[in-house]
Amino acid sequence: MDIETLTFKEFDDLQIPIIITSYTNSKLNRLFKIDYVNLKQAIQNKNLNDVELLVNNLWKDYLNYLVLNKDSFETIFVHNLGDFDGYFLIKGLLSQENVNIKNVNTIIDDKNKWILIRYSFVKDGKPFTISWRDSLRIFPVSLDKLTKNFNVEGKTSKYNILFNNIDVFFDSNLYSSFKDYAMQDSKSLHNALLTAQKIYLSKYQVDICQVLSTSSLSLKIFRKNFLNTDIPILVESVDAFIRKSYFGGATDIFKSRGYNLRYYDINSLYPNAMLKPMPLELIKKHDKISLNELNDFFGFILCNIETPNNIKIPILPYRALGKTFYPLGKWKGVYFSEEIKEAIKLGYKIEPLTGYEFSKYNLFDDYINHFYEIKKNSQGSQRFIAKMHLNQLYGIFGRKQDVIESVNIYGSELLDYVKTRVIKSITELPNGNYTLLLYNNLLSDIVKELEENVSLNIKGGKAIVKSNVAIASAVTSYARIHMIPFKLNYDVYYSDTDSIFTSDKLPDSLVGKDLGLMKDELDGLLIKEAIFLGLKQYGYYYYDKNNKKIEKSVLSGVDRDSLKFSEIDELSTGSVITKSAPFRFFKSLKNLTIRIKSVDIVLKQNNNKIKINKTKTTPCLPCKQVGVLFK
Repeated sequence: MDIETLTFKEFDDLQIPIIITSYTNSKLNRLFKIDYVNLKQAIQNKNLNDVELLVNNLWKDYLNYLVLNKDSFETIFVHNLGDFDGYFLIKGLLSQENVNIKNVNTIIDDKNKWILIRYSFVKDGKPFTISWRDSLRIFPVSLDKLTKNFNVEGKTSKYNILFNNIDVFFDSNLYSSFKDYAMQDSKSLHNALLTAQKIYLSKYQVDICQVLSTSSLSLKIFRKNFLNTDIPILVESVDAFIRKSYFGGATDIFKSRGYNLRYYDINSLYPNAMLKPMPLELIKKHDKISLNELNDFFGFILCNIETPNNIKIPILPYRALGKTFYPLGKWKGVYFSEEIKEAIKLGYKIEPLTGYEFSKYNLFDDYINHFYEIKKNSQGSQRFIAKMHLNQLYGIFGRKQDVIESVNIYGSELLDYVKTRVIKSITELPNGNYTLLLYNNLLSDIVKELEENVSLNIKGGKAIVKSNVAIASAVTSYARIHMIPFKLNYDVYYSDTDSIFTSDKLPDSLVGKDLGLMKDELDGLLIKEAIFLGLKQYGYYYYDKNNKKIEKSVLSGVDRDSLKFSEIDELSTGSVITKSAPFRFFKSLKNLTIRIKSVDIVLKQNNNKIKINKTKTTPCLPCKQVGVLFK
């Protein structure tokens, strides 16, 4: 049966989930129903209470529409629910008198972004649930790029800034344009996600309506199609020990200005690292490890470290004060054994102390080879999907064991929660109620210390988190190891996690399309001049094959390539540059509001950094593993 021609009933019979966005065919206009006369009168009289009432009625109509059409709605995707639409949606739901706040459940991440909003209700004696999910979290590209990647019609017009003004409702032409724009946005998202759903169902038997992020989608694909062994979940003490070895990629600046440079980027650095042997079964805990044992040891080691006096570039990271450094001198730290072995080759003095030994297993070979072949030989949606899943799988194994739980409570319940739970944040809701972000899966020693020092009886939920930080740490360690020869053997001006700017031309044997090889980002062209102001802060220019000057800039706080090379040069000499940002969003989780303001961004180099202005150790318990992550 052709999936394109299935009816809704046939979908239900086949138990194939249907994607619903805000787009509901010709019925979309019902979502724009508003009392224009009273709205205009309220605005003219500056009666904000009346405006709030009318907006509340609009949300009431929307919710009633969903409830009346309950059989057609299960999952509603919103592109950027987390950082934008979720603020309005949750406020609209919780403002309804007939909505029990206990029936509105949310998941919020540690950056206060909405991951999921779920509304449960009973209709005609039957329970129903409608979930709003963030499609941007699954497919992290703009709607324009998403529609292009899945070859469906995208936006037919640009966003008009006049849509931000309430007067849009009183200008018939502008209002018509606004509705057309909003409808096309929803159509585009709907069609792109429907195309994506067909691909994932047919090729990988995975339903995108059941995931919350790209990494969780990658994990489902891996488990269902490529996993052929069990992956353990580490107990709290082992996780805490190994997590100290989990660092990201290295970004370094070696020279501040260069001429006639080449820009190289590694083909899929992390996927290439994932082809290496991974730590799988925990064999034993070693209370003492000798240097002689180190060659045959595979796992994670606590050791004393001393850098050699003549090292050109330090390679072992260290975390302090919330930042990662690559230090010289002496310190103690936990590292993956293979990274320690590389450090010894470079003259590092290592004194192993204690550690956890693992078995080796090539866990990801089939998964990586499958998607890399698609990426290398495909275009459009196939290449987009392959590239996305190559880069997003390993990170989910590094998820922290502590979990943030979001609960809505009545005002009368707040004191009990304050007395018994560890609370990250408290947000006041309409009608005197609250949303709390609670910490679950807290480390046992933290709970004990809190109970002893504050005299509280701390409660907290326990949830199995499908992660294994040993795997994530090994992947990032292998990636850093891969970059070492490029930094040490060539004249490098600047390096990022997977790229270098160098005055040297790399040997042909190191350049190509295969995994782990370098690709010349400018295809043989030279960067005429580059200025490196700081980490992830630089600019350069070159001439393309038509002798056209191309200027590039990377600077946090402003859009990529928005600065001219002359402005980068000015910053390097200590000048102050002010850039206007006319369209910045200011969000308040406390008030559930979003405001758009124009701001001036002041850029100034300060001690080799660009300053941007805007108007205790966990004890290691006896070794033990519990649970199975996958099978």
